[in-house]
Amino acid sequence: MNFKKFFAAAAACAVAAFSTVAMTVSAAETELTYTGPSEKAFAINDDGSTLRLNLLNEWSKGQETADIAKTGSFTESINVTFTISGLNGGCNVKEDGSNGDPYYAELVGTIGEENYWGTSDPSKNSVTNDQVAITGNGQYTASFKLSKPADTILCLILTTNINAFNYASDGKPANTGITIKVDKVTTGGAPVVTDDLGETPTQAPTDANNNQTPTQAPTDANNNQTPTQAANNNTSGSTSGGAVLGNSTQTNSATTGDAGVAAAVAGLVITAGIGAAAVAMRSRKK
Repeated sequence: MNFKKFFAAAAACAVAAFSTVAMTVSAAETELTYTGPSEKAFAINDDGSTLRLNLLNEWSKGQETADIAKTGSFTESINVTFTISGLNGGCNVKEDGSNGDPYYAELVGTIGEENYWGTSDPSKNSVTNDQVAITGNGQYTASFKLSKPADTILCLILTTNINAFNYASDGKPANTGITIKVDKVTTGGAPVVTDDLGETPTQAPTDANNNQTPTQAPTDANNNQTPTQAANNNTSGSTSGGAVLGNSTQTNSATTGDAGVAAAVAGLVITAGIGAAAVAMRSRKK
C-alpha cells in the first residue's frame, strides 16, 4: 500500500469535514431604488463653498430632495457607488496656487437611530463613517454604517470637501463642470464565507511528488506503540438555533457546536486511516 497517498487522502477528508461547517457571516447586498438626481440634488454644503449631492434631504430649505425612499429594510450599511468627473487633480488649490487638502467624500445624515454629521462635532455622531479619498475622476463607494437594522432614512447626503470656487468664480455647482453620478445605492454587505474560527480552511497536503514529507505510519504492537485513539468530543457547546443576519440564515449545532462536530469528524477520519495502515502492516508481517 502507498502510505504517502493514503495519509494525503485521509488529510484531505479531514479538510473536507471542516469545510462542511463553513458559513456566510454577512448579509448580501440589496439594491435600493434611486430616482435622481433631482433639480436641487447637486448643491453647496453649509460651509458655503464645498460640493455635495443630496439623496434625501427635506431639512435644508431650498435644497429639498427625495431621490431615494424614506422607508425600507436597511442592514449593516447603506452604500452609495458614484462616478465623479470634471476634476482637475485630486486636491483643492489654495489662493496662492499651492496644493491644499486632498479631496474626499463621505455619507452624512440620519438613518433610523444612527447619526453621522462628519468630524467637526463628533458629539453628534453615533457611528463613525470612513472618508473615501477622491484621487481624481473615477468611480468610488461611500458607506454609512449601521450598528443595528433600521427601517427609516431621515436624511442622507453624499458630501465632499471639493471647493466649488476652484472651478467656478460664482461657486455655483452647475457652473463648475463637475458631475457626480450615482451608479447604485445598496444596503447590506457582500457575503463572506469563513469557517467557525473565521479562518480560511487549510489545504490538504499533496503526496511525495510535491517534495513534502509524508506522515509516518505507526508501528505495530511489537514495538509497544499504541495506535492513536479518536478523541471523544464530550464538551457541549451552548444551544443556539438559526441566527438570521439580514437575508442570510446561519444555523449552529444544537449540542456540540459546528466546531465540535468538525473536530470529531476530522479526528475519526484521520484515526480510521491510521488504524487501517496498522492493520495492513500487520498483514504484511505475517
